[in-house]
Amino acid sequence: MRRASPAFLGEIHPVLKPEGLFFCFFLPYYFSWTQRLAHLRGDFYHDHLYSKKMVKDLLKQTNFELLDLWPRQLLPKNSISYANYHVFESVDQWLSENTPFKYIGTNIEFVAFKS
Repeated sequence: MRRASPAFLGEIHPVLKPEGLFFCFFLPYYFSWTQRLAHLRGDFYHDHLYSKKMVKDLLKQTNFELLDLWPRQLLPKNSISYANYHVFESVDQWLSENTPFKYIGTNIEFVAFKS
Protein backbone atom coordinates (compact mmCIF):
# COMPACT_ATOMS: atom_id res chain seq x y z
CA MET A 1 0.00 0.00 0.00
CA ARG A 2 1.34 3.41 -0.92
CA ARG A 3 1.59 5.99 1.80
CA ALA A 4 -1.38 8.34 1.55
CA SER A 5 -0.72 12.01 0.99
CA PRO A 6 -2.50 14.71 2.97
CA ALA A 7 -2.66 16.84 -0.21
CA PHE A 8 -6.40 16.35 -0.76
CA LEU A 9 -7.13 17.52 2.79
CA GLY A 10 -4.69 20.42 2.42
CA GLU A 11 -6.72 21.68 -0.53
CA ILE A 12 -10.00 21.51 1.37
CA HIS A 13 -8.78 23.16 4.58
CA PRO A 14 -8.34 26.73 3.20
CA VAL A 15 -11.86 26.92 1.76
CA LEU A 16 -13.59 26.03 5.03
CA LYS A 17 -14.45 28.61 7.65
CA PRO A 18 -13.07 27.97 11.15
CA GLU A 19 -14.99 25.04 12.64
CA GLY A 20 -16.45 24.33 9.18
CA LEU A 21 -17.56 20.75 8.62
CA PHE A 22 -16.00 18.42 6.08
CA PHE A 23 -17.96 15.32 5.06
CA CYS A 24 -16.04 12.65 3.17
CA PHE A 25 -17.89 9.81 1.45
CA PHE A 26 -16.68 6.77 -0.51
CA LEU A 27 -13.05 6.80 0.61
CA PRO A 28 -11.67 3.42 -0.56
CA TYR A 29 -11.06 1.19 2.45
CA TYR A 30 -7.82 -0.73 2.87
CA PHE A 31 -9.60 -3.85 4.19
CA SER A 32 -12.31 -3.87 1.49
CA TRP A 33 -13.18 -7.32 0.23
CA THR A 34 -14.02 -5.91 -3.21
CA GLN A 35 -10.60 -4.25 -3.44
CA ARG A 36 -8.96 -7.58 -2.57
CA LEU A 37 -10.86 -9.32 -5.38
CA ALA A 38 -9.95 -6.58 -7.83
CA HIS A 39 -6.28 -6.83 -6.84
CA LEU A 40 -6.33 -10.60 -7.39
CA ARG A 41 -7.53 -9.86 -10.95
CA GLY A 42 -4.71 -7.33 -11.38
CA ASP A 43 -7.07 -4.35 -11.22
CA PHE A 44 -5.67 -1.56 -9.02
CA TYR A 45 -8.21 1.13 -9.90
CA HIS A 46 -7.63 3.10 -6.67
CA ASP A 47 -4.10 4.37 -6.17
CA HIS A 48 -4.68 4.90 -2.44
CA LEU A 49 -6.56 2.73 0.03
CA TYR A 50 -7.21 4.13 3.49
CA SER A 51 -7.36 2.55 6.91
CA LYS A 52 -9.11 4.25 9.81
CA LYS A 53 -5.72 4.98 11.38
CA MET A 54 -4.49 6.60 8.16
CA VAL A 55 -7.55 8.86 8.04
CA LYS A 56 -7.03 9.90 11.67
CA ASP A 57 -3.33 10.61 11.05
CA LEU A 58 -4.04 12.61 7.88
CA LEU A 59 -6.67 14.68 9.65
CA LYS A 60 -4.23 15.52 12.46
CA GLN A 61 -1.55 16.55 9.94
CA THR A 62 -3.93 18.97 8.24
CA ASN A 63 -5.55 20.52 11.34
CA PHE A 64 -8.89 18.75 11.12
CA GLU A 65 -10.56 17.15 14.12
CA LEU A 66 -12.44 13.93 13.57
CA LEU A 67 -16.04 13.89 14.75
CA ASP A 68 -17.07 10.46 13.47
CA LEU A 69 -15.84 7.74 11.14
CA TRP A 70 -17.82 4.74 9.95
CA PRO A 71 -17.68 1.83 7.50
CA ARG A 72 -20.02 1.81 4.54
CA GLN A 73 -21.11 -0.23 1.56
CA LEU A 74 -20.54 -3.88 2.13
CA LEU A 75 -22.23 -5.04 -1.06
CA PRO A 76 -21.06 -3.93 -4.52
CA LYS A 77 -23.12 -1.29 -6.28
CA ASN A 78 -21.00 -0.25 -9.28
CA SER A 79 -21.26 -3.49 -11.22
CA ILE A 80 -24.67 -4.84 -10.17
CA SER A 81 -28.18 -3.42 -10.65
CA TYR A 82 -30.69 -4.23 -7.94
CA ALA A 83 -34.41 -4.38 -8.71
CA ASN A 84 -35.54 -2.81 -5.45
CA TYR A 85 -32.64 -0.52 -4.69
CA HIS A 86 -34.12 1.04 -1.54
CA VAL A 87 -34.60 -2.34 0.15
CA PHE A 88 -31.14 -3.43 -0.93
CA GLU A 89 -29.61 -0.20 0.41
CA SER A 90 -31.37 -0.66 3.76
CA VAL A 91 -30.02 -4.21 4.07
CA ASP A 92 -26.53 -3.08 3.09
CA GLN A 93 -26.61 -0.25 5.61
CA TRP A 94 -27.82 -2.55 8.39
CA LEU A 95 -25.08 -5.11 7.63
CA SER A 96 -22.46 -2.33 7.57
CA GLU A 97 -23.56 -0.99 10.94
CA ASN A 98 -24.53 -4.08 12.91
CA THR A 99 -22.40 -7.04 11.87
CA PRO A 100 -18.70 -7.92 11.79
CA PHE A 101 -18.90 -7.57 7.99
CA LYS A 102 -18.42 -3.83 8.54
CA TYR A 103 -14.69 -4.52 8.91
CA ILE A 104 -14.43 -5.48 5.23
CA GLY A 105 -16.75 -2.87 3.74
CA THR A 106 -15.93 -1.20 0.45
CA ASN A 107 -15.31 2.25 1.86
CA ILE A 108 -15.14 4.40 4.94
CA GLU A 109 -16.74 7.75 5.50
CA PHE A 110 -16.11 10.47 8.04
CA VAL A 111 -17.03 13.92 9.21
CA ALA A 112 -14.42 16.31 10.60
CA PHE A 113 -14.19 19.98 11.37
CA LYS A 114 -11.53 22.58 10.75
CA SER A 115 -9.65 23.37 13.96
